[in-house]
Amino acid sequence: MSCVALRVSSEKLAAMNSSNSKAKTVFAVVFALHSLVQLAAWAVADSSVGMKLPWKVFSFPLFYLLHSWATLYFWMVGVLNSILWGLAASLGMSLFSRRRETF
Repeated sequence: MSCVALRVSSEKLAAMNSSNSKAKTVFAVVFALHSLVQLAAWAVADSSVGMKLPWKVFSFPLFYLLHSWATLYFWMVGVLNSILWGLAASLGMSLFSRRRETF
């Protein structure tokens, strides 16, 4: 009985490690892409009217919530904003994958 329980728990542990590595990968990719796109959107936001929309989208939510601090601590708020987007994407991916496994 204990051998069967040990094998089942080791299979669950392997599945958890696999989902954790997927979540870490999603976090890293979204963090890197968001950081680059956010910086590019900031760089061209004042160049034309049509380019303000990408900056508004990718600077959400921290640049709006911390507006006065965002001007003083631009890089720190930008990194924290990208971390927030990465965490949200990896959490959404893990919730979506768990929901798919239950069906």
